[in-house]
Amino acid sequence: RSERLGDTVFVLEPDLKHGIGGLRDAQLVGWLALVTGRPFDRKVAFAEDLLLRVRLALHALVTFKCDRLSLEYQDMVARALGYEGDDDVPAEHLMRDVHLALRALASRARRHLETAAHRLSTPRRVPLEAFPGWVRVTGSVRGDRLARADGASPRTVPDAARALRVAAKTG
Repeated sequence: RSERLGDTVFVLEPDLKHGIGGLRDAQLVGWLALVTGRPFDRKVAFAEDLLLRVRLALHALVTFKCDRLSLEYQDMVARALGYEGDDDVPAEHLMRDVHLALRALASRARRHLETAAHRLSTPRRVPLEAFPGWVRVTGSVRGDRLARADGASPRTVPDAARALRVAAKTG
């Protein structure tokens, strides 16, 4: 999407749904938060809420499907959402808030994607305290597995029997 739409959130007529930092990124952050264990923070929730309110106000004002907050509708949407002031001031305040929300969602989405990519590509070796010399390798594409701490494969029958005993006791 960033190649197609550009990698900036600072556009005059932002796409609230598909643009960088838009509602699709808010959904991405939510799903990746579940997968990676990162919290879905309040800043993301507030940004998503603002973009949803702006999009709903836009849909209420126009008679066709529109997710791009074009210049001609910015003042009407701002006034519908309660922004006040003379001339273009409400639209300017609305767009400041929209751009802050887009930037927050874009940065969170990028950070969550980096975390997910790192966790998928980097297996971790967790020592088994009850079984010295053995580790559990987690985060591997193949799933969790048991391994010797030195990385060697079992070479003798007693080594293989020990590996089976440790596997049976640790799950």
